[in-house]
Formats: sequence, structure tokens, C-alpha cells
Amino acid sequence: MASSNKPTLFLLHGLRGNHQGLRTIAKKLESDWNVINLDLPGSGSRAELSPQDLNAHIEALHETISALPEKPTIIAHSMGATIASHYVTKYPDDTTDKLVLMSPVFRTKSRARRDKTLYLTLKAALSPLPKTTKKKLLASRPVSYAISHYLTFDKSQQKYIDEQHYAYSGHFASAKSLLSDAKLAMSNTALLPQGKHILIIAGVRDRLTNLNLTRTHASAHPSCRLCEVKDTGHLVNYERPDQAVKLISDFLQP
Repeated sequence: MASSNKPTLFLLHGLRGNHQGLRTIAKKLESDWNVINLDLPGSGSRAELSPQDLNAHIEALHETISALPEKPTIIAHSMGATIASHYVTKYPDDTTDKLVLMSPVFRTKSRARRDKTLYLTLKAALSPLPKTTKKKLLASRPVSYAISHYLTFDKSQQKYIDEQHYAYSGHFASAKSLLSDAKLAMSNTALLPQGKHILIIAGVRDRLTNLNLTRTHASAHPSCRLCEVKDTGHLVNYERPDQAVKLISDFLQP
């Protein structure tokens, strides 16, 4: 899977996505790095885990990455950033000394309580529905568009992002696996592992996280670089892929 003459990058996408959401960034990085851009379990073509929780994702990632012939650098977005940061904290020797987190989520206590209530409300509302109906509803165009509208700040790209989000965000194994990932994403926050050089790419208008809290965490870490992207929401991978690639490339240079 890895090239012998290029360092390896391992990309991790976010909730409701699959590897297609990071393909533009992956393509732009391929000239200088060996890029591995895979679906997370329960997304795209991969089977779901049982149970599908944070620890299961960490162990699945450990199994995959520890089998590579060389240590990769992880670049992760959103929920992928949460999984990656917890994984690197548990298995620091699996990867290089650098880590890239795009749109990592940090929550205040009040926001954490609201997100927990939102998740429980969503789960209760869907519970009476048959499995196939739940999956069709969660993958539907109206739901997908509502989410992409909430996550996108740069409305000049809204139509493109809506179509990308709809095309690729419905490829999950089951409603159960998606709700498990939603619980993971809404009840955990990213970590900043000690002993790693970390790049955070954060949209200034990201509605899923608290930017001041991100700044606080970044400033407290001895080797963290925070790059704030103006006029950008949570989907920096769609809204500002060129800027993200430039920041990543500069950070990864020896």
C-alpha cells in the first residue's frame, strides 16, 4: 500500500462522509507523498464495527496502520480528527511525530450538554421507524442539504458542496452505524497528544466547535500550530482545499 520513495500520509474523513470528501486534498498531495485515503468502518464500502464506538475505531485504525511498512502522518477531518487524536494518544509509536487536524471539535460544558440532548432527541425520533426507512431518511437529499447548509459558511460554494455532500454522505452501512458515529462525534472532543508536532486548521466560522477553546488548547500545547481560515465553516476540505493543502505542505516539509 505504501510507496518506498515517498513518505506516507493517512487521511481520515468525518461523520457521514467517506474518502471522497478528502479526494481533492488527497489528489493535490499525491505528487510529494504516498497518500492513503480510506473509508472509516461503517462508511463507504467498509462494514460496520460491533460495537461501533470510539475504542473500536481506535483499535481498527491501529490494526490498519501498524500493518503499514512505514509510519504515516495522519491528516484527519472533524470526527476523523477526534478518532485520530485519541488513537495517536494511545498508540504514539504507530505514526510520525506530526499530526494534522482539520476542523477538530472542542466543546464547552454547556455545548456538550446541548449536543447530548440533541443526540438523544434524534435517536428517540428515529427509533419507531423500520431500519430501511431510517437509513433512507438519514441519506435523503433534504437531510443532507440541511446538514451541509449548517456546516458551510462560504455560500458562494453552497450548490457544489450540497451536491458533493449528498452524493457521498449517504454511503453508510446502516442507520445504527451512523447513529453510533453521531454519538461518538457528539460526546467526544479532539485531543492534542503530547510529544507530537500538531497542525490545526480551523475555520473561523465553524459552528460545530468553540474557536476560543481551540485557541486555548492550541496555546497550551508546546508544539501546536493553529491556522485560522477566515470566512470558512466546518467543511474546510470543500470550502478551502487549496489553502488547506498549502498549510499542510508547509507544515510537513522537513
